[in-house]
Amino acid sequence: MPGHQQRAQNLAIIFSLIAVALGGVGFFVPSLTIRYMVIGGLVALSILASFIFALLVFELTKKAREAESTVHKARSESISAQRQKKELSERFGRTKFLGDLFRTISGSNDLAAVLDETLDQTMTYFGAKSGFVMLVDEEAMELYVERALARDGQPISTGRLPVGEGVIGYVAATGIPRAIQAAKQLPGRYQSLSQSSPKPAMICAPLKIELKTIGVMTVEDKEHDENFSDGDLEFLSLIAAETGIAIEKARLYERMEQMSVTDGLTGVANRRCFDTRIREEALKARRYNLPLSVIMLDIDHFKTFNDTYGHAVGDEVLKSLAITLKENVRETDFVARYGGEEFVIVSPDCDSDRATGTAERLREIVESISVWGNSEHPNLSVTISLGVGNMPEDSSTEESLVKAADDALYYSKENGRNRVTLRRNMQVR
Repeated sequence: MPGHQQRAQNLAIIFSLIAVALGGVGFFVPSLTIRYMVIGGLVALSILASFIFALLVFELTKKAREAESTVHKARSESISAQRQKKELSERFGRTKFLGDLFRTISGSNDLAAVLDETLDQTMTYFGAKSGFVMLVDEEAMELYVERALARDGQPISTGRLPVGEGVIGYVAATGIPRAIQAAKQLPGRYQSLSQSSPKPAMICAPLKIELKTIGVMTVEDKEHDENFSDGDLEFLSLIAAETGIAIEKARLYERMEQMSVTDGLTGVANRRCFDTRIREEALKARRYNLPLSVIMLDIDHFKTFNDTYGHAVGDEVLKSLAITLKENVRETDFVARYGGEEFVIVSPDCDSDRATGTAERLREIVESISVWGNSEHPNLSVTISLGVGNMPEDSSTEESLVKAADDALYYSKENGRNRVTLRRNMQVR
């Protein structure tokens, strides 16, 4: 107890004792005047003693409150320091996670691998049981599931979702991330894309390229039925931003790869791609003793056609022919533009008779098709000449197989055009 408080308490006790003593003296003094004076002094001393005691209590209470405030402040500062330490630790962990993830996905140009790795690491970080990435089909304005991962054994739907519909559609339409703490708040099948519902919680973040939303990343069903925090949603948005860049990079690489093996005008494989494919198929045919056929064809009098109707119309004819060829061969057959108006079809596990039948059917289809030319010549038609070569009947290598088909094509053109020729014996069909 402080010294001044101790002295105040002692004075209060002394004054109280004096008041008691005077009261005793006053009781035996016969003079009323003196008795009243003594009683008055007694009252004054009692009041003074009470005042001093009250002052003592006030001071003690004040000091106690100051001490309590100091303890509370120290405790608050300790809690604040612990919170800051936790936040710094979380921030460091998230920064490290983003760095590791970015290094992993930036080293891959495979879209599927990028998304699989991102989903796996993201779900592990959040402790989520399932997650998926939906990309925007710009023509249909729908979202489709590109990749999905479920650790709880529940299948995830691969259905489509209109942009703007449901929470995921909302994120795709607005580019604003959303957190749903109780999936039962959502109507119908938009509770979750998982077939098991309801889900307790989900967070969705837009995948963006600059200001354009190209898809939505979603993680859901946190372990122990916990809800996702605002910090979780913010961090998922950062992950989605990195993922959007990786998606665009993978798509660009895929387009470049496609351009390197695709004919820019017709959309079928180009000569470079054909050269690779014919080597692969010839190797397979020799290894497993399978037949391999090649059909070569070109458009009859195409130079005259271009000179008459213009190259723009000629390009439309080439596009139309490429589509016709792809739509009327087997799925295992391979169509490529060999050069100019010349196309080639590789038919694995196909003998010469079957290949000849295919060539004849294509000739008839092309002959029956009308092509839009221009206002003066709205309906135009073309014919094609074809040659068929076969391994092992006509050749033993891919080079000699292509030459056999080309020789047969030349024979068709020299013998009236609009026909099919087998390399075997140069018979005209």
